[in-house]
Amino acid sequence: RLEKVAEDFEANLELLGATAIEDKLQPGVAATIKALLDGGIKVWMLTGDKRETAVNVGYACQLIQAHFRRIECLAHNEATALEDIRCVYKKFQASEKEKVKEPCVLVVDGRTLYN
Repeated sequence: RLEKVAEDFEANLELLGATAIEDKLQPGVAATIKALLDGGIKVWMLTGDKRETAVNVGYACQLIQAHFRRIECLAHNEATALEDIRCVYKKFQASEKEKVKEPCVLVVDGRTLYN
């Protein structure tokens, strides 16, 4: 019933304007992260953003680069979370056995961590 009321109410409206917010990185963030990585420090990014936003920020601050292999672990329930984590673990084990030293990034969403 509420959907019907909303549908009737929102009919024949004109869009008068739109707005968006863009969070920008502070100056020097990318250079600082590069210095940390060059110094052998492993850098993790933890954010409450959506996956897409988090990945875009990773690219913007050069924590993620185009040539990195990106492994995503995005599960929607406990069973698939465990399965995804095992799959990711096997991929890392295979890379270690093959002595593959390609840079990679692991993207895990909050729901997977929760499950």
